[in-house]
Amino acid sequence: MFALQGHADEPGKVPYAAIYQVLQPGLIMDDYPRLRAVQRVESRMPGIEPATVRIWIDAAAGTIEVPIDQRGHARFPLTDALLAENPAVRSNQPQGSLNIQVALEARLPDQREIPYQQVWEAIEQAQSALDRLGGSYAGAEVQGIEYRFAGSDGEFLVSADEYEQKLIADASGRLVIRADPRWLRDRVRLKVRGKLRSAVPRLR
Repeated sequence: MFALQGHADEPGKVPYAAIYQVLQPGLIMDDYPRLRAVQRVESRMPGIEPATVRIWIDAAAGTIEVPIDQRGHARFPLTDALLAENPAVRSNQPQGSLNIQVALEARLPDQREIPYQQVWEAIEQAQSALDRLGGSYAGAEVQGIEYRFAGSDGEFLVSADEYEQKLIADASGRLVIRADPRWLRDRVRLKVRGKLRSAVPRLR
């Protein structure tokens, strides 16, 4: 997983600043239109579905409930005002049972057919973000974008004036589109078939 490591160890009740410190590196994605930061909440306890997890921020202006979807994707508000206030963050889960992290992903295409240039731009932007983050990612190289489908029947049709080929997802529904200067030069177009769930930079 292309994710920033770090967790709020006790979201049963912790200061907002502890959550902010974990998730704040994801704010860098605001500078890159082809990338996004995806916050995730996961229970360390077996059998706990993400949809049952609830988290609240006890802000002075009123309690804020953090949205968490069925896949565990969350939307913690990250603001200077809340950081200065540093309210308590509570959960309906036992103390120390939740893991909170932020993953850096490429934005999914909003159309079924896109120019390869968009993938190239996502690769370049991911590399720039890695270089800025440094730390454990210092020296890492982005080889391409790994697209993850809802099923194993996903594929990309690669089309150029002089050639065409089909790329098929593996049994896990994953397919990597690599950085290819020739595809950029040939103005390749990519047609998506299947339901995409996410796209993450593939690192070397």
